This record gives sequence, structure tokens and C-alpha cells, in this order.
Amino acid sequence: MNQQTKIRSFWSWFECHLTEITRACEQSDTAWLNHAITPQVRDLGPSINWEFGPYHNPDQTFVLSPTVRENLPITRAAAAAAPVIDGWHFLPARPRKPLQQLVFEARGITVSADGWQYALTSYNDGEFVDVAIVLDHPIDHAQLFAELVVEALVGEQRRLERIGQLTTTHLSSTPRDQLTDVQHLHDHLNLVLR
Repeated sequence: MNQQTKIRSFWSWFECHLTEITRACEQSDTAWLNHAITPQVRDLGPSINWEFGPYHNPDQTFVLSPTVRENLPITRAAAAAAPVIDGWHFLPARPRKPLQQLVFEARGITVSADGWQYALTSYNDGEFVDVAIVLDHPIDHAQLFAELVVEALVGEQRRLERIGQLTTTHLSSTPRDQLTDVQHLHDHLNLVLR
């Protein structure tokens, strides 16, 4: 089955099950949603994920998450082919999040990134950048939290397309005059990337 047929099949399934999907969303029935939606999304691509978000409140937003750069063409094509459904929005990647605080929970740990800084290296006159997240003390799962913070600040699509290496390092290994507060990453990328 070619990709366009898979996309049409997915949206046909989604529309046929819209009542159940809406009900499960309203009831926060994540078990039903995961059981019903994940196999359908994985038919589009093996590592593609999905989520519902409050990005167009009060409307529902369904996000196809590519997770890797190679899946962006698939999720873009799928979002472009999404049906028009009143009260629903469809996105090809997780958008940046308007956060008041950079607090994240994963793997049983809560981390605040409000004091984090980063160093940025630009390549090919702003074609892409590498970002080193600078931590003032070690944390468990530092790379995972760095990914969560950067994606929340810049959005998944920009993270996959324009940030090459994303690493973590310790404060002692980076000169302070090369560091910027992590909250400024989105605006900094707007200046650096062409």
C-alpha cells in the first residue's frame, strides 16, 4: 500500500471513529485512545507517535509526532490531507509550548529547567545549529530532559529540521560568556537560522 493510500485509510478510520475518539478525549480515557489510535498511526510509519493537545482551546488538536526527521514528509502529508472537522485541528508535529515555567516530569523525576543555559554553534551560515545544554549539576536522564526542554521551546519540527546535535554538558566545561539562558533559545534561533 502506498503512502497516500495509507494516509487516506487513516483519516477514513479517524472520521468513522470520531464519536468514540471525542468521548474518550472528554473522559481522559488514555487506555482506549492508545489501544485504538496507536496501531492506526503506526501504519503511517513505524516510529510515528501522536498526542492530543490544548493548542487550540477549546477545540481539540490531534498531533502526529514524527519523532525523527525522516518522518516529517509523512506527517506533513497526513496533516495536509486531514479532513475538515468542526472543532478539530490537525498538526504534523508537536508545536512549541507557551510555558510559564520549564518544569518537566519523566521517568518518575521532576526537573526544573528555568535556570538552564545553553551554548549554540551555527553551521553553513545558519543552515542548522548544534545546541549544548549546560547544567549546573548532574541530573538523571539529562539527555531526555534536554530533548523535552528544547522541543517545548522551539517545537518538534524545528528541532528535527534545524538542530543537529543536542548535547548536555556541565557548567565547569563551558565559558560563561558563551552561555545564554535557555528561555531565549527560540528567539536566538530566529536570529541565527536563515
